[in-house]
This record gives sequence, structure tokens and C-alpha cells, in this order.
Amino acid sequence: DPGVGNGTPFTVTPGDFIDMNTVIQTAGIPIGYHNAFVRVTDENGKWGIYDGKPFYVYDDEYKNVQKDQKYIAGAEYFFDTDPGIGKATPISFNIYDTVEIDRYVPVADLDTGYHYFYLRVLDENQNWSIWQRDTLHIHHVNCTCPIVDFTADTVNVLGNTTTFTNLSDSLFTGATYEWDVDNDSIIDYTTANITHVYPGYGIFDAKLTVYNSDSCYASFIREVVVSPAIDTSLIIVGPTEFCEGGSVMLTAQPGYSYNWNSGEITQSIVVEQAGSYKVRLTNAYGMQDHSRTVLVTVFPLANVEFTTIDATGGIANGTSICDVTGGSGSYTYNWSTGGILSIENNLPEGDHYVIVNDGFCPVQKDFHIYNNPVYPGDVVFAEYYFNEDDPGVGNGQSLNIAGGDSVYFATYIPATSLPVGYHKIHIRVSDDRESWSHLLTEEFYVYFDSLQYQAPVIQPPLTFAEYFFDGDPGTGNGVPVTITQGDSIDENFGVNTAGLDVGYHIVGFRVMDSLSKWGINRHDNFYIYDSTKSTVSTESYKIIAAEYFYDEDPGVGNGIEIEFTPTGDSIEMERCFPVTGLDPGDHRIYVRTKDEDGKWGIYEDQPFVVQAVSCTCPDVDFASNIVNPGSATSFTNLSGNTITGTTYQWDIFNDGSVDFTTENIDYSFSGSGMYDVKLTVINSDSCYASAINQVLVGPMPNPIVTIQGDTEYCDGDSVVLTASAGLSYEWWPTGETTQSISAKASGTYYVWVTTSSGIELKSANHELTKHDVPEFTLTAIDATGGNSNGSAFVEATGGSGDYGYLWSTAGTEFFVNNLSSGNYNVEINDGHCPVDSTFFIDNLAVVPGNIVAAEYFFKGDPGFGLGTPLNVAAGDTVEFLTGFSVTGLPLGYHDMYVRTKDTYGAWSFMLHEPFHIYDTTSANLQAIQPPLVAAEFFIDINVFNKLDPGVGLGSPISVTPGNNILGDFNYAADSLEVGFHKVFVRAEDDDDKWSHFEYHDFHVYDTTYYDLTKVQPEIVEAEYFIDTDPG
Repeated sequence: DPGVGNGTPFTVTPGDFIDMNTVIQTAGIPIGYHNAFVRVTDENGKWGIYDGKPFYVYDDEYKNVQKDQKYIAGAEYFFDTDPGIGKATPISFNIYDTVEIDRYVPVADLDTGYHYFYLRVLDENQNWSIWQRDTLHIHHVNCTCPIVDFTADTVNVLGNTTTFTNLSDSLFTGATYEWDVDNDSIIDYTTANITHVYPGYGIFDAKLTVYNSDSCYASFIREVVVSPAIDTSLIIVGPTEFCEGGSVMLTAQPGYSYNWNSGEITQSIVVEQAGSYKVRLTNAYGMQDHSRTVLVTVFPLANVEFTTIDATGGIANGTSICDVTGGSGSYTYNWSTGGILSIENNLPEGDHYVIVNDGFCPVQKDFHIYNNPVYPGDVVFAEYYFNEDDPGVGNGQSLNIAGGDSVYFATYIPATSLPVGYHKIHIRVSDDRESWSHLLTEEFYVYFDSLQYQAPVIQPPLTFAEYFFDGDPGTGNGVPVTITQGDSIDENFGVNTAGLDVGYHIVGFRVMDSLSKWGINRHDNFYIYDSTKSTVSTESYKIIAAEYFYDEDPGVGNGIEIEFTPTGDSIEMERCFPVTGLDPGDHRIYVRTKDEDGKWGIYEDQPFVVQAVSCTCPDVDFASNIVNPGSATSFTNLSGNTITGTTYQWDIFNDGSVDFTTENIDYSFSGSGMYDVKLTVINSDSCYASAINQVLVGPMPNPIVTIQGDTEYCDGDSVVLTASAGLSYEWWPTGETTQSISAKASGTYYVWVTTSSGIELKSANHELTKHDVPEFTLTAIDATGGNSNGSAFVEATGGSGDYGYLWSTAGTEFFVNNLSSGNYNVEINDGHCPVDSTFFIDNLAVVPGNIVAAEYFFKGDPGFGLGTPLNVAAGDTVEFLTGFSVTGLPLGYHDMYVRTKDTYGAWSFMLHEPFHIYDTTSANLQAIQPPLVAAEFFIDINVFNKLDPGVGLGSPISVTPGNNILGDFNYAADSLEVGFHKVFVRAEDDDDKWSHFEYHDFHVYDTTYYDLTKVQPEIVEAEYFIDTDPG
């Protein structure tokens, strides 16, 4: 991204949206995949986010794609099922251009019946062919066939003996052997192992046939090599890494035929191109072998172009500009004059050179600078300055240009002293008569050096989202998702994958903002499994609350509380809920829980039926106190709707047994813990109810947190939070389980404390606030001439942003003046984290020609030296910050003038700045709003086109005139497409002024009736085939 405004522009027709075709030039873009990005700017200069599309640049060069046949270096075979290339049974033989050989393959492991035999070959570049197939039939025999194999030595000296070793398996006692050492159908030997002397060099097919019986025998053929060893060493003359135009010679050993992988067939080759090189050597007897691979690297030369500007007037003011392409792309420069940048200024007349080095191949270019005369009226001087600090003509930073009627000059201008952000550079020139030109002004931006900076973006709220699978249906045509509007979205939602095939898929997601602008697509891969059950775990928090409600949802947090003691991220408990007040008939009960992150779960629900009874059902409740084990817990009945003769059944452990039958009871639990106690109150056989309450038996944990330190602290400090001793702990939000934690971040902190019996209580919340520490830059300006004219100022950032200042001189502004030589201190306080700094003011001597005085005045010039003085420190340039009193000046625009004087008593031109004095008196300005008398609306065609018909041309809405309008109106949406739309409304007042429109989203649903009944045609015919499908 070159930055907004720096892309390639194209012409558009202005409007709220753009729908057009254009041509994008791809000249110079390398072959391959690329992305094109488009963004637009509105008339206020605000840029939208970019939209990108991938495309491919193809190679349109003609190429000869004739296939080069590589030699065959190996083969493998398999039966029926392919084990994968390189994993079948190998067949070894010498390298050939084509192969026509006889080989036997064992079939002992195959079942009786038909089978497929597959064969494929491997070339010397390690490329496998497609397989060839044939059919064979395995017959059943009543004997065991041998599995034949043998090895043979490779003989390198003619006349030496080749030893053959039988390796056959599945042999019967009495098995016999037939050796045919030339595969010429002549039996040469009949022992199990043999030796043989071949009469000449060559590659021979030797065959061994083994008989278990007359009907059970098998054969095997193997190549036997009798040949001198091949010398595969290479002689390399020259480096294997060189610059473009160089070469290296590769030479194989003499006495062979040669086949280089580059296509040459000579003993030696000269390599000028990068690549990997090797040679296959073949001796006179057909024996072959490969040399080692030599990697050759060729570095391209950098292309160096020059632009030279001759010097003028006998001065060393010539310039040379070096433009480099190619090579590695990373260049260094070494000029004969000592320069190291791509531009060299201040060149005298004479011969020069530059060496451009890309790290591999240095290139030297020579050039000559001439010196031309300066003519009357020529431009001879140039200077520049930054931003609005015009130092006056002749006082800027000079540029050593060559003279001329017009000037072309290239150079580097340092910007190291400028802060990050937008700046202006102003350049002007002077001729030999000291006549100055107007300013040439250019804006530029100083970026962070080697740092990443996140620029703030003003993002309109996101209002709509959609997703799609695999193919993109186009914006607005995906499956809509309900989202919470905001400038960012962090939500979970499910997608409906019904109908997708098993396998990999892509889900795309995108959002649209309130300006109907779509974001780029976000994609993710996922896999549809076939009926596979998976257990998906997720991070869960402790459940701290639960509620229930009947039939209608009152909203989260507004249901009827279910009391319990939190113990973990799941709840399993039994409770009885009263149904008093519900009408007889069908109902539903809903239960949901809340975790300690404040999130409510989705509810669980169950149907139930309330039946009408002619008696009164009790409303059951009871209370209990908390005691320690061994002491009696008192249970007090609090039930309502009881009658004379009501009976009670207490089930202390909720295990189905009745432990007590009195109205109030006492019971001593043997151990500490949490117990579910059930009370059933019976008014009659058909009118009774129960309640289950959780009863705690101590000792109870003490959830007190002690805070060591302030609850508001500065970055780098911390606060220690300590819980009561002797318990188990779980701190929020850190998750730590120690008694004490050190908090360093802002937030709400509390701790769950748990006894050994599982009773768990939560402490009070403690709000901790960490404040950022301000950062600042202090600039000190030394005093001069023995005077108290030093000054200093600070630039603060960070912290709260609201700073107070206190200097050791008692000053309270961000600057301080009138400082003599000595040590000083300043404190910057943002209201939370004060920081300070000590600095020293020196007293420097005044240099002749320095600025030594300054003065300012408003309106009329009082004359040199008669303005209000400014106590500035002397210098060639002056930096001075102060405040000016405007007491006595009326409200409105004014002009302030500042000028300086040097040691020679010469006054400068005036620096002029306009300013405005505002009325700071607080006043309540009452807005006068004429009554609203009319309103109108219009509907977009779809979510991409907001077609405003113009004020007064929308569909009218009948309103009652007044300061505001509140009402409804109807609209027949039959003509709108199914999907999301916007309705826009605006009002007109009695002065014929129209308001901005307000808009709201709505959705048009498809109400068309569809008959989704599936009709299954009858099956009327069938067929079968064996092995091969005839169609």
C-alpha cells in the first residue's frame, strides 16, 4: 500500500456510489498471482477502506514445449491395489532410453482367480510414468511353488569369477536348480549356488529356475554386470558463483559417452546460466553412472543510468544522479568524491566515477563534469525552509545549485529534526541580481522510523453481516446474520451447514457499515465430517447465579432467583418451584444461569401441565440458621396457604426418606458442608407441595480481602491483595490460586474462598485503577552574554492529557523565560502521576552577527526599539516561547508583529501573524426552532443504492405541525426485493428548511408459499455388470 492518495488514480463520475468499468494497466507486473486494490475518496477528502480482487498475469511469450525424453532408471510393479508411487516392488536394471526385458515376478501370495498386474517406470529426473496394466489368472495347484531369488557379484576385472548365491524360499526337500547364465535357454549349471567366468565385458541377464516338482516351479531373471568401474569425478575450472557474463567449465573424465542434464553430449561444457548440472557417463559395455550435481549461481548485473548537471561559474556545484535497476535490488554507492548516496552534489569540473555494489557484482561508471559560464539574469542561488518559519530571504538553508536560466537540481534534504506528521517545504531561488522568486511549496509526511504505528480510523458503525459457503454469491446475497451495531464486532453465531457435502469447505464472512459500504471478505476453512461425534471444549467460568420464569421471558436478570452456593462451571441440583397463580393448562418453565464474567447462558425449558384442584395447595418455604458441626441447625417452617390438619415431612438429605414430621425441627449435622434439605407440606392427599433449600454447615470461610497500597496507582506500581488464610483461592480476573496476588492492571478484583468441605464464598469487589505515566520532552535554551535570558519548555504526552506545570522559578506555564545560568527543576502533573526533570542553563558568549534582541507590537508600528521587548537568548537563529497579554484589545481580529535585532543594530523584517480575540463570557444561547410542518420518506432500491429523489420529492407523510413529530405511517413493500432495506425520513419547518434525513433498517421477507413435498418416482428397471462398466 503506497498510502492514501498515492495510488494510481482513475476518473470517476462523482456520486454517492460508483458503478463503472475501467482498465488497469498491468505492464511491468511479473507473471503470477496478484491483487488489485481500489478505494475512493469523498469531497471532504475522507478515504474509504479498500476493496481487493485477485487476478493472474499470464506469460504471452512463445515457448517451444517439445518434450525431452529422459532415460529410464527404474521400475516397480504391484498387484490389484496401488500402494503409492515408490512403494511397490522394485525391478532393478541398468539405465536405458527404452526398456525391453524379460522378468519373472512371484505370485505366491495371490489368491486363486483373476488379478491385475501393474507396472510403471521412473526416469532419471525421478519422474514416474503412469502405470500400464494387464490381467492374469492364478490357478489352484496342490503343491507349493518356490519363491525364486538370487544375488550376483559385480565384476570389474575381466576374467574374475562372478559368484551367484541362491536366496530362494518355500523350497521342498529335493528341490532342483537350472541356471541359465546368459538367458539363452541353455542350462549351464544345476547346483544351488554357482560361480561363472564371463568371457567378455557386458551386462548379462542370468536366469535361475527352481523345481519343487514337475508342476510346481518358478524362475527369476537378474542383470549381472561385468564391467570396469566408472570414474564419476568432475574437474571444475572457475568459480560456481559468478556475475552475469562469467562462466565455469565442467569436465568429465575421458573414455566415456556423455549425457549432461543440460542436453550437451561433450566431455566438457561451459556453463553461463544458473542451475544444477550433472552428467551421466556410459562406458563401452553399456555400464552407466551419474556424476555429482554441481550448483551454479549467476548474479545479474545492476543497470546503472546517469543524469549529470554540469557545474557553472568556476564553482564546484555540479550534480550527478544515479538511477539503478536490476541486480539484487539492494545497492550501495561509492563516489570518487567520497559520497555514499545515489545523488552526489558539489562536484567540481573534471573526471569522476561511481561504484554501485549490489552485494555481489560491483559496477563502475565513469563520467565527466564540465564548468559552464554564468550569464546575466541566470538563477545562481537557492534556499529552503520548513513549515511557516520563514527566516527571511537569504537566511534559509542553501542549496548548491548550478546556475542557469532554469534549474534542475536533485539532492537529499534531511528531515531528522522534524516531528512525525505533515510538513511543508518552501524553496525559492535568486538570480545574479539578487532578485528572489516566489516560493515553491510542497507538502510531505514524516513517518515513524522503523516503527509500526497504528493510525486511528474513523469507522462508521457496522450494521449488517452475512456469510456464504464456497462460491461468493455477491454482496448482499449471502445468509444474513443479526449483529449488535458498533464500529467493531465480537460475537459468536452458528452457521447452517445443512446440505453441504462431506469434505472441506470455505465459509466467507463480511460486514456492511451504516454508509452501505462492504468490508473485504474474511475466509476460513472447515471440514464436514460424516456423522462423527466430537467433544468440543471451551473455556468456562464459574456459575454464580440462576433464575427461572414461566411462559414469558421477563428479560435476563429479571426472573425468579434460585439460591445456591457457587462451586464451579456446572450445576447439578434438585429444586421445587411453586406454581401458585398459574392458570390450569399447559405451561413451560425456563431456567438459565449467569457466569462470573457477567454472561447469561441460553435457557433450558420443559413443558408441564397445571391441573385444576378443588383444594388449597400450600406455598412451601422454610429458613435455617448456620452453625458448626455438632451444634443443632434450627429449621423454621415459613409455608403459606396451610390449613387445619396440615402435615409435614422433612427429608434432611433429600434421599427420599422422611426423617421428621413436626412443623419445626432441629438437626445436628456430623460434618461441615452443603446439604439439600427437602420439606413437603401436605394439605390433603391431592394438595401438597415441596421445597428444597441448600443448608450450610460451617465453619464458614471469611471472604475478607486486605489491600496493601493505594487502589489508584501509576503504571509500574502494583497493589497487593491478600485473602484470609487457611483456605483455597480463585482470584478474578487473573485466575491465580494463591492467598495473595500482585495486581498491576486496572479492573474489578475479588476472590472466591473455599473451605476443605467445599463451602465457597465470594469477597466484595475491589476496583483498582492504573494510571498511565505522562511522558515529556524538555528543551532548554542557554542564556547568553551574561544575561538572564535563558528559557525552557516541555512537550508532554500520555497520562490523563490534562497537565499542570510547576517550575523551580514558581512558573506554571509549559514554558519558562528569563533564566540565568544554573540548575532548575520542572514538575509535570496530570492529576495522577507527577513526573519531574532537572536541567542546567549555561551562559554562552554572544557571537558577532547574532540576534540579540526582539520586540513585538500590535497595530501601528511604534518604531525600531520602541515595541514591547522579548528577553531572547542570542543566536544565529532564535527559538523562544512566551505568552502575550492582550488586555485592552477589543474583541475581533488583530495583527501581531515581531522583529529581531543583531549585534550590528540591524533590524529584521517583521514576522506577521493574525489572531482573534474571542468573548469568553459564558452565555446560554436559546435556539429558536420554527415549527415542523411537513415530512416525507423514501425507500432505497436495495442495500447498495440509496436513491434520494431530492427534498420535497419523497413520499409525503401527514403530520401535525409542532416542535417535534411523533407518529406512525404505513408503506406497501410489495415491490421491494426480498432482503435488507433502509427507510429514510426528513422533516420541513415553517421556514421551508429541510432537516437531514434519519434512516432505519428493515427486512422484506419472502412470503411466497412453496410446496416442499418430495415426490419419489417408482423404480422400474435394474441391470448388473462384472468388473468393467459397459455404460
